[in-house]
Amino acid sequence: MSNSNLPSSSGQNKPNPIQTASNLLNTRNTAYKPIQYSERITSINPCAFVLLLDQSASMRDDLEDNNGVSKSKAEHLALIVNQFLDEIIITCQKTDIIKEYFEILIIGYGREDKVGNSIVQVAWEGPLEDKIWVGVNELRNGSKRKETISVPNKQKFGPRVKNEEVNIWIDCYAEGVTPMKEAFMVCKSYLDEWVFNHPNSFPPIVFNITDGAATDVDEYEEIADSANEIKNISTSDGNVLLFNFLLSDDYENLVEYPLLSDRYLFENEAYEAALFDASSPIPASLIKYIQKSGLEEGEIVKGLVFGNIQSIMRFLNIGTSTLRNNIN
Repeated sequence: MSNSNLPSSSGQNKPNPIQTASNLLNTRNTAYKPIQYSERITSINPCAFVLLLDQSASMRDDLEDNNGVSKSKAEHLALIVNQFLDEIIITCQKTDIIKEYFEILIIGYGREDKVGNSIVQVAWEGPLEDKIWVGVNELRNGSKRKETISVPNKQKFGPRVKNEEVNIWIDCYAEGVTPMKEAFMVCKSYLDEWVFNHPNSFPPIVFNITDGAATDVDEYEEIADSANEIKNISTSDGNVLLFNFLLSDDYENLVEYPLLSDRYLFENEAYEAALFDASSPIPASLIKYIQKSGLEEGEIVKGLVFGNIQSIMRFLNIGTSTLRNNIN
């Protein structure tokens, strides 16, 4: 399961077998009950959606998408996130009314401040730059600008690509190192407040998208520990869901949604094992959205993807699918 963007797992970061056994047992003991993650999403009880975006220097590296378009990872990611935000608005539109089914927070980590320190910050820009949680109507009216881009033509006839106008809420950034642990802790502080104000809502969903290892930890187990602080926050409908995506240029070792029993596959890669442990199991009510076939009854699937550019939108689709299935 090696990823060329990751450092060696040798030395002090080698997985601890006792900790590994504890993590496995804890996950099994906290497997989600069928009655959880079933709360209807309404304007009164919206769902929180958090994007944690790696904006570190390694995101400058170029990657090709499946249309042969080469851009930096940061450019690809920004475009996908902007398209995804557009999709949220469409999903919440009922005739001429935009329903407030979602509150969204975007946190970037890695950008440098004026003295060159890599920081964690709320990533909204333009009209929304002073906001933290953004409702769907605010989102609709708060883009920085519109741009015309080329996208694949999904029709069976006509050109391979077509022009499409998209809203731009965030631009791409790639600088500094990767303070992921700090990003988790900042995320936790905002989620604590949100859950206090929405105790009966469908639990918040957090998507962390990165391309490399955290640089603000001494041992990778700290990533799983800080993630657990997020996952221990809960509404009456269940615990916060934290899903992790590791963007890779290694197209031969892509992994999507491994089983809990696959933990042994990551034993020789300490960072990948830490992301495995940091990721929530996917509740039974959401399994159908990941298109994973052949599952045995009772098998636990982790919300973890080691994927390429094309995998990111499918990864984020768990959020919009949840919204479509649970809205009133």
